[in-house]
Amino acid sequence: MLLTIKFLSEANYLAIFVAALAYNALGAIWYSLLFGKVWSKGIEEMGIKMSLPDKSKMAVIHVKSFLANLLTVLAMAYFIHIDQGYNVMTALKLGIAAGCGLTLGSIFMVANWQGTKPVVVMIDAGYQAIGITLASVIIAVWH
Repeated sequence: MLLTIKFLSEANYLAIFVAALAYNALGAIWYSLLFGKVWSKGIEEMGIKMSLPDKSKMAVIHVKSFLANLLTVLAMAYFIHIDQGYNVMTALKLGIAAGCGLTLGSIFMVANWQGTKPVVVMIDAGYQAIGITLASVIIAVWH
């Protein structure tokens, strides 16, 4: 309990917010410029019809995505705080461990049961692993 209170009083909330923005921005680039067409094709091959929602729904989707990223970044900030890993190397290790170990494990487990196409799984998992690692480095360096 004391660790949580100490973390909440010492957390760099601006760094956490900026790290979540960076994670979100990576997602925008990842799913549009880098892998948008391949990801969409993989989704449609699974029988899911992709269409762009109207502007008001799109705004809600973006806000929800940002909030999910913010929650993940807050958790990573807590892990970094517990480890006192306020350097790039430790942030990379923690980001890779969380991004690959926790996130990829969860994504692969869900994909296994849903029958998700391997290319979609790799694109989704890659974004999460890199996004979490990027956010971890921002938090650690900015401390």
